[in-house]
Amino acid sequence: VRLRTDSAREEIVGRMIWYAIERPFTLAAVEVSTLMMLEVFYGWDPYWTGLCFTAVCSVGIVMSIFTTVMLMYGKFQESWVFMISAASSIFGGILLFEIVPSAGWVLLVADCVIYTGATVANGIAEGWASRAAKEGTRFSNTEYRVRQLSAVTLGRFLGPIIGRFLVDYGGRNVYALVQLIACVAGTRTVYKTCCLVWAGNARKAEAEKKKGNAEKLLPSPEKTNVKEDIKVKVPEEEAVEDSTEASPSDN
Repeated sequence: VRLRTDSAREEIVGRMIWYAIERPFTLAAVEVSTLMMLEVFYGWDPYWTGLCFTAVCSVGIVMSIFTTVMLMYGKFQESWVFMISAASSIFGGILLFEIVPSAGWVLLVADCVIYTGATVANGIAEGWASRAAKEGTRFSNTEYRVRQLSAVTLGRFLGPIIGRFLVDYGGRNVYALVQLIACVAGTRTVYKTCCLVWAGNARKAEAEKKKGNAEKLLPSPEKTNVKEDIKVKVPEEEAVEDSTEASPSDN
């Protein structure tokens, strides 16, 4: 994260704290509400619902490891991975709607998209906030960790309660609508954060370009003609050596 001003750093930390509320809320609601809908609406056995959702979580973990390796080797650009991961949750939120009667596996596909994108995005969000934090300020790394932990706890506390309430009293589509709104809000937060980083990178690239042009305009230092100096000095040295050698014979 390349930023020039403290205000931009503070804004990134603040946005990532807000994101730490939205994503755990979404994930906690997905975990509880999916199991509830599969068992109540589709009559799935609790054993199979738990097993299938474990597979959904595993996909998110595998994708997170894959993107981490690709970022380490420079194959992906971090900001675009962050943006795409967050935006994919919107597609997952749309799949939650039941416009026509559908099977239970469609719900699992929607959850897989949301969960995978959120898992990848959460890791990048924490990394960006830690790098943007500045010691000795109100957005230091210590302050961020305290607020981030409080935000995650709040999101994971509210998610299951609100998710089950929406499914119970409003049905799948009402639950899907609230999840979609939360996913759009989270993606908007990520987009504004990426814009700050992109603007900082653009300013740095422009400054380096101007510096390079200024260096080209500077006059090159005059080169000393080493060969000529050597040619001048060698006869003088030989003359000195001849005079020193000739002086004893003269005596």
